[in-house]
Amino acid sequence: TTIYVTHDQTEAMTMASRIVILNQGEIQQIGTPEEIYRHPVNEFVATFIGSPSMNIIPLTYHMDAWYFDAQKVADQSVVQLSSHSQCRLGIR
Repeated sequence: TTIYVTHDQTEAMTMASRIVILNQGEIQQIGTPEEIYRHPVNEFVATFIGSPSMNIIPLTYHMDAWYFDAQKVADQSVVQLSSHSQCRLGIR
């Protein structure tokens, strides 16, 4: 087992079998490069990993659908979040 510290995301994603993502000294996520890229646990990890980084857009829930700037993005059946009127959608 070797612990290697780098600030180069590409290097970390290609060399490592497991990665720890830190933000201000706090562990945000531990996983394989694929797990971290495909299933980030929070917005920090989502926007930190990847080149280009993930785009985040705010959505508003109104009348059984999700909207971005008055444009319908998805029906309630596609994005199910209980008791939320707003959320943020990540697109890579």
